[in-house]
Amino acid sequence: MKKKNRKKQKLLSNVAFVTMFLMGIHAYSYASIRDSFTVVNEDSLKMSILKNGDEKSYYDLMSLVYGDEEYQYLDYSLIMANNYHNGFACLKVYEGIMALYVKKNVVLDSVSYDLPLSYLEKGVSFNSKECMSELANLYSDSTNYFYDRIKASEYALMSYEIGLKEDIILLKEKGVYSNARIIRCTYSPSMSIYTILFYDDKSDHRGFMYSDVPLNVGDSIPIVFYKDANTLISCPSKYIEK
Repeated sequence: MKKKNRKKQKLLSNVAFVTMFLMGIHAYSYASIRDSFTVVNEDSLKMSILKNGDEKSYYDLMSLVYGDEEYQYLDYSLIMANNYHNGFACLKVYEGIMALYVKKNVVLDSVSYDLPLSYLEKGVSFNSKECMSELANLYSDSTNYFYDRIKASEYALMSYEIGLKEDIILLKEKGVYSNARIIRCTYSPSMSIYTILFYDDKSDHRGFMYSDVPLNVGDSIPIVFYKDANTLISCPSKYIEK
């Protein structure tokens, strides 16, 4: 009886070993295929970028980067930014340069900062909302040597206008266009955002909007007032037919 049990246990042990061995081979094979596919796919994406600046290939390539490793594809970001005027690539050049400095434990001085900042400004010229937002945040940071509230406000409003492109039709319907004056700017710690209160002399209405950076009291922001709905919204002036 004991002999039979020992044989049975040995058989089960052998089956378990073979099963684990086969699973190991399968896992190794899958990992090899996956890694091989990633390498081939990455090479294909790079070739497509180099040949014709394909945006989808560039976005797919950047999706392979995790965390703060933007510098890995810095050369391709430079190509897309300089040769193909891609605003997103301009942001990635900025992030790549900054990540590279961090990796090398190098502190940027005022001169070194000029290059990454120039790519954010280049991105703005390509209507990149992301570059506008990044510049707004940088200029609103009082710890930066280039701290400038006026520039922070300008870039914040530019980013805001770009973000409202989807509302063009709504804004052109039957609203009354005018400019409202910012009368208060308060910071909400719980939301980590600024609340902007504005007043419009023309329609005698108050309204508010949110901003990632502080705006200056006295600045003007474009608005549209809908009399039928008694609704006042802020919007980009360049999308309004005056």
